[in-house]
Amino acid sequence: MSSHEPHVEFVRVCGFPNELEASIIVQMLNEEGVTTKMTGSSGTTVFGGLPFEEGYQIFVPHSQVEKTRQLLHKHPHFHELDSADEN
Repeated sequence: MSSHEPHVEFVRVCGFPNELEASIIVQMLNEEGVTTKMTGSSGTTVFGGLPFEEGYQIFVPHSQVEKTRQLLHKHPHFHELDSADEN
């Protein structure tokens, strides 16, 4: 990042246990004009059990959180959620 670029604060909006699901959401958000960052790897498991941690995290600029929440609410995975997780 050059010194001429302003600092942008990114906020976690959701997470997924696998890269495919996370990539689908990232693509949807990007198509709607939302800048995204995705971090992570496969979810960690306890003794071969279920993942206890969402391995792929999606972040958006703080200024685009509300727009992201509205877009995520339209996605079937988020229908039962009141809002995206903002940490």
